[in-house]
Amino acid sequence: MAESFNKAVLKTSSLGYVQTFLAKSGAGVLYSFNVYSVSGQYIQIHDRFTQTGGPVYTARVAADSNLAYNFTKGAQFSTGILFSTSLNPQNTDSTGSANAYFTVEYI
Repeated sequence: MAESFNKAVLKTSSLGYVQTFLAKSGAGVLYSFNVYSVSGQYIQIHDRFTQTGGPVYTARVAADSNLAYNFTKGAQFSTGILFSTSLNPQNTDSTGSANAYFTVEYI
């Protein structure tokens, strides 16, 4: 029989406007994120704790806007939960502006 237990969802935010934000190092589950961006750019989410390799999620945020997303059942990450900004949706590009503010909920 599988063991059942509840974990409290944690909430973290960047300490100001950033280009990358490590929400969690190590395995975890992402439940939601909200990002405010001064400029129009792409938000990338990586399954790693350093900014190498392509993202697993990419979304566009308009200038002077918020982008919020809820993962109903949570999104599994095995290595880390890293956010970055990008000027285009290419998987290898991560050269966005350092003007995004992130709030993230995870376990």
